[in-house]
Amino acid sequence: MKKESIKNIIKKYKTQLKEVIINDNLLENIDYLIASQGFSNKSILLVSDNNLEEITNNLIKNIKKNKVSKLILQNPVADDKNIDIITKNINDIDLILAVGSGTINDLCKITSYQNNINYMIFATAASMNGYASANASISVKNHKKSLKAQQPLAIFCDLGILSNSPIDLIKAGIGDSLCYYSCYFDWFLSHLILKTDFNEELFHILAPYQDQLIKYNKKHFHNKDFIQNLIEILIISGLTMYIGKGSYSASQSEHLIAHFLDMKYPDLMDKYFHGQKIAVTTITTMQKQNEFLQKGNFNFTSYDYSLDYFVKLFNSDKVLAKECFLETKNKSKIVKNKGQILEINKLQSILRKTAINIDDLLRIYQNFELFKDYSDLNINKDAYLEAVENAHLIRNRFTILDIIF
Repeated sequence: MKKESIKNIIKKYKTQLKEVIINDNLLENIDYLIASQGFSNKSILLVSDNNLEEITNNLIKNIKKNKVSKLILQNPVADDKNIDIITKNINDIDLILAVGSGTINDLCKITSYQNNINYMIFATAASMNGYASANASISVKNHKKSLKAQQPLAIFCDLGILSNSPIDLIKAGIGDSLCYYSCYFDWFLSHLILKTDFNEELFHILAPYQDQLIKYNKKHFHNKDFIQNLIEILIISGLTMYIGKGSYSASQSEHLIAHFLDMKYPDLMDKYFHGQKIAVTTITTMQKQNEFLQKGNFNFTSYDYSLDYFVKLFNSDKVLAKECFLETKNKSKIVKNKGQILEINKLQSILRKTAINIDDLLRIYQNFELFKDYSDLNINKDAYLEAVENAHLIRNRFTILDIIF
C-alpha cells in the first residue's frame, strides 16, 4: 500500500492544521516558520515545563518579529488546574506556541480552544499521537476525559531535537502507535455488534507507515529516518482522530484500562509516560482479542452496578463515581437497544483480518524493548486485573472489554 503524505492528507480533508514541517535546524529557523504562518508583530506566549526551559529560552532568542513571553509550568499534569494557570496568562495574546509533547500539547490545545486563540506546537519528542488531534485527554476532578479541543495551525518537528530526546519517550511513542492493531479490532467489533459508524479508510492511511516502523529496532532510536517515520505515524494518527470526528481510531480498550489506572492510582501512574502504559494495556487487550477469536460463544458483560459499587471502586470519590455510573447506564441502554449476538463463526471470520498474531506483536515489543507486563508499571497483579475487569465502566465506548466468553 502506497504512503499518502501528510501534506496531501491535510489538503484532502481540509483540516484546521495547515502545515507540518519535519526537518533539521527548525529551532534556529523558528522566526521564519512562525512568520510564514502569518504571525508578525504579534504577542506570542511560549508554554513549556521546567524540563524544557533551555529549549524554550533558545526559541525565544531566535524569535525577532514578535513580542514574546513565556510560561514555564513545574512538572505539570494535564488537568483543569493547569488549564486555569495558562488561562490567567493569555490576556492580549495572539498565539500560544506550545513547547513540549503530551501534557503541554493537551493543555495548550484545550486552553487555546476554550479562549479562541491560535496555537502551534514545537514538538520535543516523538512520544504520543495527540499532536494533530482535535481532542485533549484531561483530568477533570480526577476523571480522565477526552475533551473537545482544536488542532494546531502548525506542527514543527526538529529532527535533531526529536532524535536526541530520552529513549523512554521514544519508546512511549512506539507504544502509543502500536495500539493501531487493538483499536482496529475494537472499533470494528463495535460496528458489527452495535452498528456504530466505522471508518476503515483511517487505518489504511496509517498502514504503510506502521508497516515501515516495525522493520526497525532499538538500534535505530537515534536514527533520524526512524524518528521521522515514528513522528509521521503519531501525527497521522492524530489526523485520523480529527477526520473520524473522535478518538475511535486511536483509543479503545487499551486506553480505557490505562485511564482506569490513572484515575485510581494517580500517584503511581504519574511516574510513567502515557505510551508506556498503553504498551502494557495493548498487550492485555490483544490477548483478550486473540482469545475471543478462539472461543465458541460469547455474551455481553453486566452493567448492573449500583452507585455504591462505583463509590467503593474509586475510593469514595463520589464525583468520579457518579460520572462513571452515568457513563455505564448510557452504554447499557445502547447495548440493550442495539446490541446483537451474531453467529460466532461468522463474526470471528470477519474480525480475524484485523488481528495481529500476539506472538508477532511480542516480537515487535522485544525488538524495541517496550514495557509489556503489569509488573513493568510497578503495580501488583490484583490491582491490574481489577482495572482490566472494570475499565469498561468508565466510558460509553463498546470494546472487547464489554464481551464475556
